[in-house]
Amino acid sequence: MNQVKKVKHLRLAFTVCGVALALGAGSAFVINATNSSTVHAAEVQLDANSDFARLAPTTVNYTVHKGMTLLGKTQASVVDDGNAQSWNNDTTDFDPAKYGKVGYTAYDITNTIESGDMTDAGLKAIGDDIAKDPTGNYYIKNAQTKTAEQFITSGSITTFKNLAASDDNSEHHVWAIIETTHPKGLVTQISQPIIVALPLTNTAGTAWQTESNGYPKNIVQQLKFTLTKHGDSPSGDGKTSYLPGIPFQLYTGKPGSGKATGTVVKTDANGALTVSGLVRGDYYFVEESSSDVADIDSDSDATYLLGADARNDSANKLTFSIGEDGVDPSTLHADVMNYHAPDMQKTLEDDHNSFTEGTLADFKTAIHIPNDINGGTGSEIAGQSYITEPYGVFEGTDTADAGLTWDRAEANFKATIDINSNGKVDDGDVTLKEGTDYTLTDLADGRGYKIQFIVNDGKVSDTVAKYQGGDINLTYSEVINNDAVIDSALYNTFDLGYQNHPLNVGKQHTRHIKHKVPVYTYGARFTKQSSGLFGTGIARTPLEGAQFVVQNANGKFFNGFKDGSDDDAIAEAQWVDKAANVTAGILTSDKDGNFAIKGLIAGNYVLQEVKAPTGYELNNHSQKFVVGPNTYTNTVYVASDDAKPTLPNTGSNEFKALIAISIVVIAGVAAVSVYEVKKHKVA
Repeated sequence: MNQVKKVKHLRLAFTVCGVALALGAGSAFVINATNSSTVHAAEVQLDANSDFARLAPTTVNYTVHKGMTLLGKTQASVVDDGNAQSWNNDTTDFDPAKYGKVGYTAYDITNTIESGDMTDAGLKAIGDDIAKDPTGNYYIKNAQTKTAEQFITSGSITTFKNLAASDDNSEHHVWAIIETTHPKGLVTQISQPIIVALPLTNTAGTAWQTESNGYPKNIVQQLKFTLTKHGDSPSGDGKTSYLPGIPFQLYTGKPGSGKATGTVVKTDANGALTVSGLVRGDYYFVEESSSDVADIDSDSDATYLLGADARNDSANKLTFSIGEDGVDPSTLHADVMNYHAPDMQKTLEDDHNSFTEGTLADFKTAIHIPNDINGGTGSEIAGQSYITEPYGVFEGTDTADAGLTWDRAEANFKATIDINSNGKVDDGDVTLKEGTDYTLTDLADGRGYKIQFIVNDGKVSDTVAKYQGGDINLTYSEVINNDAVIDSALYNTFDLGYQNHPLNVGKQHTRHIKHKVPVYTYGARFTKQSSGLFGTGIARTPLEGAQFVVQNANGKFFNGFKDGSDDDAIAEAQWVDKAANVTAGILTSDKDGNFAIKGLIAGNYVLQEVKAPTGYELNNHSQKFVVGPNTYTNTVYVASDDAKPTLPNTGSNEFKALIAISIVVIAGVAAVSVYEVKKHKVA
């Protein structure tokens, strides 16, 4: 064995090794001169001029110190020579808690190294080749051994223990330490492969390193999430519109118990908002109420309804996570739909709002079915589509004032869906079935009914769900009863109750829409008086006992109220063709001359006297009058009769008044005459 040649070789290795490591930027390229003779690495000696011998280690512990630099910042420049270093510039220790899981695997590629590779340029070329294809390159595929993958811990390091260094087969083992796991999205540039020939010397070349260090670096970034807010079309045609100004708060943690991060962000004119600075964690968005979107825990009016999927409770579906493996940034977006709140209108089917007692008033309640009645589609977050919660409450209560009566047998109740969207109830509509599509229950006080549409295991029926976006039309009649207050509004009220969040989550608040429609019944009051002194109207007196009949615009005569053959027990107005046939409908003036009729529909009527008071002539001229608002309350029609041509020999009021007036007139004339006489006498 040539001892001098062996010593020169090792001295060269120490020198080049130190220089190459000092020049490395991001990778450790360690140069080792080729060995031209067989030497046992554990028994290396210096040349003849050296004062002591050195023992090369057979294994080395190699610690990877992981650094990170935020995208756009300046990376550190570290002298990677196996010695302990400190980060500089904008590079800091890698934080796996924020930026995810990074793992390294060490490959012993000594068997793939040619003698000509053991130069600075040669080992750098090997590193570049590996970087192009970390798993499919020649060196990694043909490595003689590899370690188990090790991950960067919270201290930003991992140590490969007992890596082969010097042995009988080779003075130096060349290792490729490769970043084999890194999080998507969070890491934008992986570290360069570390190519190192072990063992290394210290910087001075006076000792072997048994503990060596490497400092690979990543470029990392914080992520952004974009949310776009849409509003549905109430018609159910599938069209949507962007909703600007909708506020959202981002939370970290589990829905219902998370912590708000950042400030409230509102959607822009295109319905979009962006939150940034995102690292590892579990997130969810909470939608705040606004002027356009009503909080489901209040009764405020708004076009859209805040869904259960966007509340701060366990039903929230606006969740996404950035895990230890990172995330594809292209998935960090959401399209969230707001659905129109239900709507309801209450109208009279009749072309008038006044009725005669005992007749039926026809009502219609139109309930708009929201598009998400059984859960709405059209929303997705982080690439996952979902269906919103179905409505847990969708019901109505119809109540009537005391002057109205709900009678199921007479109401002719129908529930249909207007599939033609013409707002009318016609033959083209779908008829809903009681017991299948709804249940109907009479109220205990007989003043209305309750209708329930949640009939199918907590949901509306398949038929109602099929026609979401359409209108349910409820048509029915109620009777104007004999307790109706004249000239006062008699209200029929419909209360639609609804709730679009799960029954087992959070506060249970049912929102309400209430609309009412008034109906009226009217009347007229009269007073019967004499026509006064010689028909002048002077000294009118009330007349008792005058009798009248009332004729309507159809020429029929009122014949009182009587319960007919219908199902209710309410008396209805009776009408006959001739005045002579009136028996129960005769109106008679009382001692004060007053009489009245009430419970009539508004319109034009005729008052006809059929019997004059004693001592008065029958008025052969019919008197027209109008029945309408306040004609009973504020108006008194005056009906007059003339006295008979001969003075009555009875003590009528008019006769007494006539005598009194005559006495006054005669006395006045006599007084004037006396004055004239006296005047002449004086003269």
